[in-house]
Amino acid sequence: MLAACGGSEPPSETPAASAPTEPAATAKPADHDHAKLSPELDAFHDILAPRWHSAPGPTRMQDTCSAIAQFRSRGEAVKRANPPAGASATAWSQATADLDKSVAAMGIACNGKEQPAFDSAFTEVHESFHRAMELASSGHGEHEGHGEHHEQGEPGHK
Repeated sequence: MLAACGGSEPPSETPAASAPTEPAATAKPADHDHAKLSPELDAFHDILAPRWHSAPGPTRMQDTCSAIAQFRSRGEAVKRANPPAGASATAWSQATADLDKSVAAMGIACNGKEQPAFDSAFTEVHESFHRAMELASSGHGEHEGHGEHHEQGEPGHK
């Protein structure tokens, strides 16, 4: 559920045991069914995941903000993609517009260089991505049980 991805402040510590054993850019947990994602959503996930899963703070902000052009171009590709089979064209259009708006807001937050504004904007990008992902997964609850996409430090976080 998206509630676990809410606007609460991420914990300041991440248990060392939860660190991925392979590079974050290539790690795709087995319980995350990427076969159901369009190439555009998968490419967006590839830019989002390693940054979302890194330790919250100035380094994550800097790394994410330095990739804003990639977020924009991959978000545009998602927006141009056809609605997934079984998804409402209207719902898909709204979800991709929300993703586009959230990326734009994150770009503004990056320019402002304020950590709380960035954290809030980055959380919205993450949540918007998951709303689009749920539509792409035909709304069958594919997001549920995906603890690896929740905030750092939550039980079950990978």
